[in-house]
Amino acid sequence: LEKVRHPVRYCLGNRLLDMSQLHVSGRVNQVVGESMLELADKVPGLTIVFIVARTHNLFLQMRIDPTRPGLIQYPGRLLENPYAMVTSVCLLAFLDPEERSRVMQRYPVEEFADRRYAGRRAFLSVLDEIKESGIYSPQQESMRMAMAMPCYDHHSRLCGAMGVSVPPGSEPPTEFANAVSSALGAACLQLSSKSAL
Repeated sequence: LEKVRHPVRYCLGNRLLDMSQLHVSGRVNQVVGESMLELADKVPGLTIVFIVARTHNLFLQMRIDPTRPGLIQYPGRLLENPYAMVTSVCLLAFLDPEERSRVMQRYPVEEFADRRYAGRRAFLSVLDEIKESGIYSPQQESMRMAMAMPCYDHHSRLCGAMGVSVPPGSEPPTEFANAVSSALGAACLQLSSKSAL
C-alpha cells in the first residue's frame, strides 16, 4: 500500500498488482492446459501450442509435443520472430490495434516476415482476412497442416491463441482436417465458458 500526499489517499502498490496478475495468469494456464490435454486426447499426433501477448511481445506459453501427449511444456519463451508461427500470426490478427502496432514496430514485417507477406500492407490485409474468418490455416511447405484460433476468457477478453500442427508427411484427408478444426474450435470455446478465468 502506498500513501499519496496531495490529496491524501492510499493506492495499491505494484507488488500487489503483480501478485494479482500472477494468480490470474496461473488460473488461465490451468484452464488452457486442460483444454490442450483434451484436444491432444481427441486428435492424437498433433503439436499444440498456446501463445500470449505481453509487453508488446509474443510468448510461447505452453506446448504439447505429439511424442509426449500427456505432458504440457511451459517454455514461456519470447518469440524472436512473431511472424514465424501460424499461431502467433493468428494472435496478431486479434490483438487490439494499438498493441499489434507496437509489436509490429518492435518487429518490422519487412525484416522479420518471410516472403509470403510482401510488406506491411500485404501483411495487414492477411490479418484482416484472418480476423474475418476466425481461423488461420495457411498452405505451408514446411508443415502438412497448421491452424490456429484466438482464445477468449469468459469476459470476452482475448487471452491468447491456440494452434495445432501436424508434422510433414502425406497429406491428411479432408475429414481429418475438419476434425482437427472442430476439435480446436471446441477447445477454444471451452476456454471462454470457464467461469473461473
